[in-house]
Amino acid sequence: MPYDPSYHWMLRVDKIRELIEAERPDVLEVHSPYFAALSAALTPSSARGITTFFWHSNHLDTYVRPWLVPKLGIRTTENLLAPVWRFTGALLRRCEAVFTASRGEFATLRGHGVNSSHCVPFGVDTKIFTPTRRSGQAPSSPLRLVGAGRLAFEKRWDVVIEAVKRVSKQVAVEFTLVGDGPERPRLQAMAKEASNIAIAQFTSDRGELAGRFASADIYVHACPYETFGLTVAEAVACGTPVVVPNHGGAQESVAPGASETYRALDPEDCARAIVRLAKRHDAWSIARAHALGVRSVYDHIQDVLAVYESCLNS
Repeated sequence: MPYDPSYHWMLRVDKIRELIEAERPDVLEVHSPYFAALSAALTPSSARGITTFFWHSNHLDTYVRPWLVPKLGIRTTENLLAPVWRFTGALLRRCEAVFTASRGEFATLRGHGVNSSHCVPFGVDTKIFTPTRRSGQAPSSPLRLVGAGRLAFEKRWDVVIEAVKRVSKQVAVEFTLVGDGPERPRLQAMAKEASNIAIAQFTSDRGELAGRFASADIYVHACPYETFGLTVAEAVACGTPVVVPNHGGAQESVAPGASETYRALDPEDCARAIVRLAKRHDAWSIARAHALGVRSVYDHIQDVLAVYESCLNS
């Protein structure tokens, strides 16, 4: 795709359909509401068992709404998106099961008539993401903040960077953002203005990432559009207190007493949330206790398989 070359369009619907018909799967999983979903819809039902859909991201709200609302207003944007939602809903209703990772997206899909939806939150690899990877005591001085994810416009890491600059006037902090993406040059330019902000390279080493999360004093998140927020859940599994926006799926993973929310896309309110959490000295002990009960990848798989079994036996 033009903005982010790491994403690709699956344009050869005919080839995808041929592959499905050749394999004749018992379960066909769809993970995109675009050409992948269209390919599945155009494949004869006789060529597959059941079709399921994993609603990873509310693409309409993530990529379209932020651009349209400031220019056209909420009502006009809703009217423009209504036909697209009707088409998306029609595709989803052809599936025997649709999985959402958050209660918010579950409610959204049910509101659009997708009655086959199931709320099955993702799990974390709790063997890797664990509080035992922490180095040093908590809280540290200066306070260590961390964030991780794709460096793209919709992730809104600029909000966190601006928030950290404001926090620096009140508390000694260091912020490290781990990831890569098309917004890296812009974010690096913003970070150059502050010596306590670093943009680290993306790492595929999950142990290294877990070490960063566990050794941080606070994980700070910005994206209000995500349907789950996996890095937030991983940070929670590491026993790290978190600051998240008050919109999006990320807020559903946090631990009461070891987290703060702020008004989405508001750097000033994000800064206040960081300071509030930093002053709660019991947050770290609460976060570590909560980490012991974090949902695992195995839990997620078991719940998905239970839905598959029900669909296959119906």
